Amino acid sequence: VAIQLRQRAVVRTADAERIAEALYSSEQRFDLAASATQDGIWEWRVENDGFYASPRYREMLGYPLDDEPLSYQLWFTRIDPAHVPRVEEAIDGHFRRGLPYDVVVRFLTFRDEWVWLRVRGQGAWDNNGKPVRMAGSITDITEELEAQRQLLRHVETIAESNKALAELAEVAKA
Repeated sequence: VAIQLRQRAVVRTADAERIAEALYSSEQRFDLAASATQDGIWEWRVENDGFYASPRYREMLGYPLDDEPLSYQLWFTRIDPAHVPRVEEAIDGHFRRGLPYDVVVRFLTFRDEWVWLRVRGQGAWDNNGKPVRMAGSITDITEELEAQRQLLRHVETIAESNKALAELAEVAKA
């Protein structure tokens, strides 16, 4: 009996070591992938308003870099008030109808700078279909939107120039 108990203990120990190694490997893979991207990674636990933010997320938005707990509700206070209904509708659409969660919002960082963020996420539901959490990423698209605005201004300037040249051509033709 003692030998059988010892053999079972050895098997359990080996299983626990394999599980621990797999968990460590998974954590390393996540850390490597998260550090390779310029995006911030987040996770929101619906029931207790728990909110995880990766170091890059905290850096992007000016949050403290320590492990100070963050809140989903705090995040909402920093969104441009005009964009709050759009975010709420996107969350509701994702959790109720499975629509993609992909929104663009204007956000006031903790450095008191306005930035534009693209926020994407994927929800998880319990066995009863109740939402339990959502995880995703944020991308700072401020520079991209500014470049688009500048390009649009240039296109408008060219269009105005073309119109003026066409009018001059008509005058010259006359």
